[in-house]
Amino acid sequence: MAATALFMFWAGFAAAADIRYPRTGPVAFDVHLANGWSANPDTTRSLNLTAPDNAAAISLTLEQQSASKAARTLDQIANQVLTGNNTAAFKKEPASIGEIAAEAYYSQILNSGSVPLQLRLILAKPLRKYLASELIVSRTQLNDAEQASLDAMMKSIQLTGAK
Repeated sequence: MAATALFMFWAGFAAAADIRYPRTGPVAFDVHLANGWSANPDTTRSLNLTAPDNAAAISLTLEQQSASKAARTLDQIANQVLTGNNTAAFKKEPASIGEIAAEAYYSQILNSGSVPLQLRLILAKPLRKYLASELIVSRTQLNDAEQASLDAMMKSIQLTGAK
């Protein structure tokens, strides 16, 4: 049974499921994956969640930071991430990842087909030595059902062990 669960985790999910990412460690994302959404870990320490119609995707990353990296502000990190991807100027507002205070940074980017995409980067520093990020990429115009699906997925993401 444990082998089956491990295989399903690494092969990806496409049905409703509860996921802890990373699987071990004191701090992790807990996600309730909605029906139709898929979840796949990648090689860069991220868990990628994709909407059933590919209208939106969420990349969750949790990184334990060295003392020098932990000294960076969230604004410095956002500037490095967003300006390194040929994005438009961004705006900032308070946000959260589950119950953990965070900052959200918004921008846009053109994909390879010159279609504008909305970027929302949410950053938090739980326990001061971790950096948690949610990068949400979506079409700039989501219909009501797509927006509701994305909103529900975002509400299902929690950080555990972060208080």
